Amino acid sequence: MEKTLLMSEERFRNLFHQHSAVFLLIDPLTGNILNANDSATLFYGYSLDEFTRMNIADINTLRGDQLKELVNLIVAGELGQFTTTHHLKNGDVRSVMVHSTPIEVAGHKVLFSIINDITEQLEAEELIKSREEMFSLLFDNLGLGISIISPDLRIISINSITKSWFPDLDVSLQPFCYTIFNNPPLTSHCSWCPAILTLGDGKTHIATTETPTPSGIRNYKVIATPVKDTKGTII
Repeated sequence: MEKTLLMSEERFRNLFHQHSAVFLLIDPLTGNILNANDSATLFYGYSLDEFTRMNIADINTLRGDQLKELVNLIVAGELGQFTTTHHLKNGDVRSVMVHSTPIEVAGHKVLFSIINDITEQLEAEELIKSREEMFSLLFDNLGLGISIISPDLRIISINSITKSWFPDLDVSLQPFCYTIFNNPPLTSHCSWCPAILTLGDGKTHIATTETPTPSGIRNYKVIATPVKDTKGTII
């Protein structure tokens, strides 16, 4: 039994130190870092000897009371994954996703923490968000009526100018463009529709509409341009 336990602990030590993921073992009572694997020393820039003289508060940017509450939640099994920021030895601050769980090592309960660097992921998400916000501002403030129409000619989005022209248009219903933009509605696409041409050849097409309304025909200049995914497929 004792031999089996020793072999199990040896396997854990080998896995711990040789794994490519960043691992830390932390004392849940004191917050002291008990052990760190090679990946952790590479990521943070501290040697193993330095790590074992440090506290998790030395690398985590949370206040002491916040960190204590976090550890208590992990020990109680109420929290196993969270995002935070960690200091590196060179002064950099990295955003990390931490998976932490209590385990028993040599008869003592410790926190086994796996740290994933998500800095670039968050920066990419923030860039996408800022571009989406910029697109939204342009979409609503360009001074032109803009509609986004699916390949089957359903309206999936409009800007404020188009909404002012067609106040009864409910985008949530995703109506066919030829039924909502024409009054009375048509039963199929307009004969002059540039979107049909764009969907066919993937190019930009321009047309002048002959839109029926209760007060007569109205003419709009329509520019249909494709929106494509990374593979060049119109979406």
